[in-house]
Amino acid sequence: MANSLEEFDQFMAQGVNAIEADVTFSPNGSALKFYHGPGCDTGRDCERQTEIGSYLTYVRDTVSAERGNHSDKMLLLYLDIKTGNLQGKKNKYNAGASLAENLVRYLWKNVPANRMVNVLLSLFSAKDKEIFRGALDKLSSYKNDTSYLNHVGFDVSGFALLWTISKLYEDLGVTRHRWQGDGANNRVIDFYPTIRMSLVTKRRTSNSSTRNYVDKAYVWTADRPYTIRRFLRYFLLFNEQTLRELWDVVVFLVNR
Repeated sequence: MANSLEEFDQFMAQGVNAIEADVTFSPNGSALKFYHGPGCDTGRDCERQTEIGSYLTYVRDTVSAERGNHSDKMLLLYLDIKTGNLQGKKNKYNAGASLAENLVRYLWKNVPANRMVNVLLSLFSAKDKEIFRGALDKLSSYKNDTSYLNHVGFDVSGFALLWTISKLYEDLGVTRHRWQGDGANNRVIDFYPTIRMSLVTKRRTSNSSTRNYVDKAYVWTADRPYTIRRFLRYFLLFNEQTLRELWDVVVFLVNR
């Protein structure tokens, strides 16, 4: 979790290629800042925050710029969308549209397609799907919509039924860049069972069906080497998968 520019620089200096940040909104759906607040994982600074435009502009200037401090080092910006202030479909739709507008205005403005940062939009609950709809509609409204849509992915990381999530993507017409997260707070992740991730990997996109919707699977929050080894060892030893397929299981070092 890097909701401040100082943390962003710190993690980039350590050699990471992906950053997770928490997006918060006003009640009417305007994207405001990167901020988590009380209740984040152990070992995190829950109160650090940065205004959304300042943060995204900084990422553009340091990552996408050819001579930026972190040029060519970052592959993914993972946006954990916090919906606590949002009530009703209209405000959630507005939130998705506002977030997409900020991405275009600040993160991708005047950036060539080959240097644009990939963004993963992550919801915890499938009930918030109007946020995805708002983001998709907004991105599709731009002249350069194909380039933007090529650099955005979607994720429902909570505990909704996988069938519910697959129907969400079908309803929205999303057919690619579909991630599926599973995990728990870092206080309990070492006791969290692997069974759901096993079910997730069985739904990977082998034949373009509604059921098999998963393009990438990942585990959160995997802070410790033991945690990473536990999930990797399970899939290496107990799943009948080829080595190529194994790369679709991503142990993602992010927190909620």
